[in-house]
Amino acid sequence: VGDINYNLTPAQWLTVYKASSDNVVNRRLAISAAVKEIEDSNSQVLIDMAMNDSWHSIRQLALEYLSRIKGDQWKEKWKGKVWKLATHDTDNIARATAFSLLGDWDVKEAKLDMLAAIPDSSYSVAGAALDALDDITMPGDDTTYKIAKEMLGKEPKGDLRIAVWEIIAEKGNASDAML
Repeated sequence: VGDINYNLTPAQWLTVYKASSDNVVNRRLAISAAVKEIEDSNSQVLIDMAMNDSWHSIRQLALEYLSRIKGDQWKEKWKGKVWKLATHDTDNIARATAFSLLGDWDVKEAKLDMLAAIPDSSYSVAGAALDALDDITMPGDDTTYKIAKEMLGKEPKGDLRIAVWEIIAEKGNASDAML
């Protein structure tokens, strides 16, 4: 099993993306190629377009690929857009992915939005927001631990349950062993 090598330039991938409004596979391939050459302005335009795509799976994929890119300049370039997706996207999985990215990027300014998303009806969004909040919290601050303990009493499900238990386990209080 091997990789298919298309040998297209970033400008050509941008053209493929623009011409593929009804072809999700081509758009996914174009995003994958763009992040490999993210320094190219055409690749950056393609990522911008992907984060505004009408298909939630394309927005989510763009966010996932952004999480793999190294360098603070990319964080600064896309922080505002990622933050907007975290708080306003219509798809819960895309919102959850955006919150995770904000946590990975240590965007402390998004703390209030993370706190506001913890009671979200989507366990994916709530779990990602709690996990992101934990990522940006300073060592020694028990905020996320207290929230996790409180959430445990509400019998969380899905991704929220995972985040709650990870935070409680990370704290390692002996009194929590009986939970």
